Amino acid sequence: MSNHPKNPSNGSNARDGYEHEDFSTGAIVGSLIGLAVMCIVSFFIVVGMYHYLESTQMDHVAANPMVPMKPDTRHMTSNPKSNDPMDVMEVEAFPKPRLQRDDVQEMREQLYGEEAKLQSYGWVDKDSGEARIPINRAMELVAARGLPTRGVAVATPPESSELVGAIKAAPAKKKK
Repeated sequence: MSNHPKNPSNGSNARDGYEHEDFSTGAIVGSLIGLAVMCIVSFFIVVGMYHYLESTQMDHVAANPMVPMKPDTRHMTSNPKSNDPMDVMEVEAFPKPRLQRDDVQEMREQLYGEEAKLQSYGWVDKDSGEARIPINRAMELVAARGLPTRGVAVATPPESSELVGAIKAAPAKKKK
């Protein structure tokens, strides 16, 4: 007879404390092969996505501000007084208000005009005699003459005899 009686209800020995059935070797090997295949497939998916996103990003990358820019070709017509009907039609195709024709050139002209005003002599208001002078000359004049001041009336301190008389004339307060 056996030393280990079997439980008739489930067919296993209740006193052993462990299960006597093992995993099948085929199931374990199949699981490991499936895991390895899934790792390899996910690796290729990630690498493919990386290459796709990198190539897409290169198509949409912003211009580097440190790299010299190409010449600006954004203008509607090269000559607004041109007799070519295509130039006129191109301008008239835009609805009003029409914007700048060549914003870069207009900005340059504005900046050069302002700089020319800052570095030259001229009248601000000829009738009142107000003129402008170059900045460097104005700084030289301020350094030599100092800043202009307004004539402010300075109050003279009263003499000491007037103070003594004012104190004696003031009524004394009664102490309680």
